Amino acid sequence: MIVELPGKQCGIIDCDRRAVPRVLGYLKFRAIKELSFVAISHWHSDAYSGFLKILSAVDKVKYAFIPDPGLLRANVGVDKWHREASMSTKLLSELERRHASKDLSLYNSSGGMNNYPFAIFDEIKDSVSISTIAPMSLSELDCQPIKEYPHRGRRINQNRYCTVFQIKVGEHRFLITSDTEIKAWEEIFQYAKESEFEIRSDGITLPHYGSRYGLSQDVLKQITKGDEFYAVVERNRRFKLPDPKILEMVRNSKGKVEVYDDDSITVIMNLEGLSLIGEK
Repeated sequence: MIVELPGKQCGIIDCDRRAVPRVLGYLKFRAIKELSFVAISHWHSDAYSGFLKILSAVDKVKYAFIPDPGLLRANVGVDKWHREASMSTKLLSELERRHASKDLSLYNSSGGMNNYPFAIFDEIKDSVSISTIAPMSLSELDCQPIKEYPHRGRRINQNRYCTVFQIKVGEHRFLITSDTEIKAWEEIFQYAKESEFEIRSDGITLPHYGSRYGLSQDVLKQITKGDEFYAVVERNRRFKLPDPKILEMVRNSKGKVEVYDDDSITVIMNLEGLSLIGEK
């Protein structure tokens, strides 16, 4: 997902390799040569596999937010999963290299709630921020929830540790929920409560492609305001998502649902509000 902020500042949250041509096409059309941030919600390839090409195509990236690298390194795969591990390792190595050379600032988003005001926006630096909220990191756990999968080796349920991102411009908020599961939401809400953080937003992405594993009526109530809100979801034909019952629940809760196929989605935010750009 592309997020465009005031002053033509732009960030990308999750990027599958299939979305790269559309993302680069949009950046070229908008004459955007630098990214304020890139962010990875979890270590599944559909969340990070496009970022190496994005990094090489732009002049500069200022901030990068990634899940606990321990979550990535704990997976031991076989066959095609070795290729996936190689791809993620190359990306992590590149981000760490740029951080070491001070080309970008690298942050671990796992294990709690953090808020990052964008000081780079001098004229509105008190009005723009990105917040990350995630369940505890793997290193904080006594027992690692690793399962054996046929033909896939030992795998961690990465969705269980998914980071949620909230972009705030003025009084307007957009929540990117990625593949967050119901169990993870319980911890996320607890972190938000302890930090007195306002998680309810004017717009959201429906978690886990709009499946019942990521969204319930109670979760929806806690992440949206009482009035109308945007609800964006990408279609997943393989798993027949979004779930029609989830879409009905969202619409009944005053959600304006936008379903997209394989196209990138751009959220444009300014002090007046937010809008969406994308081809259905």
